Amino acid sequence: RYVLHSAGQCREGNGCAGHQLDITQVLNATTGEQISSEGKDWRASHSCKQMIAYNSNSSTFLIANAGDMYPKDLLFGGFANGKHFGKAAFPSWGNGGGRQGISQGAIKADQWSEDFAAVWSYGTEDDGPDKMYFARIASNVSFVSGPKQIFPSVNGSEIGGNIAPLGPGR
Repeated sequence: RYVLHSAGQCREGNGCAGHQLDITQVLNATTGEQISSEGKDWRASHSCKQMIAYNSNSSTFLIANAGDMYPKDLLFGGFANGKHFGKAAFPSWGNGGGRQGISQGAIKADQWSEDFAAVWSYGTEDDGPDKMYFARIASNVSFVSGPKQIFPSVNGSEIGGNIAPLGPGR
C-alpha cells in the first residue's frame, strides 16, 4: 500500500463535497486504486502546501498541511493503520483566497529513532522576507524541539530547504 497526501476537492458523501482541501488516500500498491475504507478528506481547508514522510521505526506517517482558511496554521498530524491522529501546529496566516504564510517545506524521518525533522519557509502577511524554521516532531505528533527560526540574524529571504539526518549522536 501507498499513502498519497495531496490537495483537491472533497469526495462525495463526506459532508464537504466540492470543497478544496487536503486529501489523504491509501492506494493499492499493485493497482494504484484507492482503498476507500482508509484515508481521510479535510485536515486543512484550502490546503496550499502538503508534506509527508514515513518512519519505519514507529510505522507512522507524519503529514503537514498549510491552509489559508481553517486552520491557517502549518498543521502536523500523524497517520497510521488508515487513521489520522494527533495535532501540532505552527501559527501562520491566510486570506481565504490562496495566500498564506508557508511557501515551502520538507519532512524527513529520523532513521535512528521514532522522530521526524521538518523545515519550512514562513513569510509574514505584510510580505516581509521568508524565514526558515525547524522542528523535531515525535511520532505521537508532539514537538520534541522547536519550532525555531534557523537563521534569526540573517537579513533577506531564506527560501527552500531540505533536511536529512546525519546519524545517531551527530
